[in-house]
Amino acid sequence: MSLLVDWIDELRESVRETRRERPFHIDAWVVLPELLHALWTLPPGDADYSDRWKRIKASFTHRLIVAGLPIARNARNEYRWMRR
Repeated sequence: MSLLVDWIDELRESVRETRRERPFHIDAWVVLPELLHALWTLPPGDADYSDRWKRIKASFTHRLIVAGLPIARNARNEYRWMRR
């Protein structure tokens, strides 16, 4: 499954949307077919990386579903592309 690279425009928009809601600076970002790596700098006094990741994943998943992709869930009720 290569959703992250095949749907890179939707991923980028999900990141932009999240940055508007919860600002952060992108120091580095690597997108592979099934994996993301990112280095961010958050605003002073804000250490909530997990909420930002949650928002990016939710927005990206929503965009895929709206586009008509059949996104299955795993046994942990997570969408498959979101495996940790």
